[in-house]
Amino acid sequence: MRFLELDAWLSWLETLHPRSIELGLDRVAAVGRALGVDSLPATTITVAGTNGKGSVVAALQVLLQEPHEACALPRVGVYTSPHLQRFNERVMIDGGEASDDSLCAAFEAVDRARFTANVAQDEPISLSYFEFTTLAALLLFREARLDYIILEVGLGGRLDAVNIITPDIAVITHIGIDHESWLGHTRDQIAREKAGILRAGGTAVIGDPNPPKALAAIAEKLEARVYWAEGVTANTIDCTADDEKPSGHGFSLYEGSLHWRGKGLDGKSCELASLPEPVLAQHNWSSALQVAVLLNALPKPATLKGMLSKTVLLGRQSRHTFAGREVILDVAHNTDAVQRLATALLGQKKFCLGEGARAAHASDGKIVMVFAALADKRVDEMIDQLLPCADAWIFAQLAECPRALEAGKMRQLLQENQSANHAHKANAIIAGSVAEAMELALAQATSVDKVVVCGSFYTVCEALDHMASPSSGDR
Repeated sequence: MRFLELDAWLSWLETLHPRSIELGLDRVAAVGRALGVDSLPATTITVAGTNGKGSVVAALQVLLQEPHEACALPRVGVYTSPHLQRFNERVMIDGGEASDDSLCAAFEAVDRARFTANVAQDEPISLSYFEFTTLAALLLFREARLDYIILEVGLGGRLDAVNIITPDIAVITHIGIDHESWLGHTRDQIAREKAGILRAGGTAVIGDPNPPKALAAIAEKLEARVYWAEGVTANTIDCTADDEKPSGHGFSLYEGSLHWRGKGLDGKSCELASLPEPVLAQHNWSSALQVAVLLNALPKPATLKGMLSKTVLLGRQSRHTFAGREVILDVAHNTDAVQRLATALLGQKKFCLGEGARAAHASDGKIVMVFAALADKRVDEMIDQLLPCADAWIFAQLAECPRALEAGKMRQLLQENQSANHAHKANAIIAGSVAEAMELALAQATSVDKVVVCGSFYTVCEALDHMASPSSGDR
């Protein structure tokens, strides 16, 4: 074996390919065929989209692993990216992370297959970090004899390594603007890349309540059986047959309680009544529920209600207590995701203060924002969206991240935004790391305040590491 330790494999994989991202399926498909993982003996769901992929995957995982009519003892494999604290988080089998030993063995098999797949040359096929690790996950899933496999697309869809697998159901979540240098600068351009996971005559669930026209056009051209999990707006679905237009699909309030409506394979409506408000976003749950209906995999009503109210996802507005303070972690790293976070935070502020809050209480329940983002994002727009929420800012310099935007530049963007919008100039300071930023935030925050950490996966990862460190636990 090339390496015996997982960390050694991962360090080597970071240097293996000349480009960290190289979209295209030829190389990874060739190695996949050599490994025998180009098709999988399980019902497979592929999930693509700009925002909400992780939440849809989390909802699908809890739905499909529960005994249901179609499968008495289901076994579920889940592949996601990126991870927050441990690489093992990316590969889950039956609710548990893949072990270091199993991942090392899978990496060794992929490494050998790079040579056997390149029959025309003596050199092995070069794979990127994501391609290599995706193949290892697929190999582990094939060997585990699973009933369901859930695959999260890493970037785009059409040319992503996950797309060497033909899914039984393709799910496309909300489409927004992100990764523009790779996917395009408009929602239509990005939708065409996401739609690459669709197959001719295949089954698709689309959870974007306002999908780009290009997405509907591609689905029609492929003659895909499309289930619009959250309904659609009139201007986006002109190319879809009338009998496929949904009416009231997704969640809605009826007589004071939350209901959900979807459609079965037979075309008949499926309705779930008197549901609790889900912790994860409704539109993401709607996509997962629609998939479960198509797979005849809905759990019992009481079990489902518990799933809606209890299923959480680390780093998606997840709430934590650290040093006696409430900390909210969110990996929001593009404008749409940050907007949803800002809306939630503003709603909480209004609820805490109340419409008739006394002026003396106006300083209570403040939000201290710990923020760090990548330079290739629309950071000025992200800051603009968070401006009404934050009472104080701490801009952190991300560690060992070449793509990170300098903390000083982020503070400059805030100051320019405040001046342009004549906004209240909240206190803003710079920290050399996320750990330092969190300590500064804790010093500013009282027991009734919130510390919000957001801007990227890297930001939340460093925050989690700091919260878990022994020195932090000594307070």
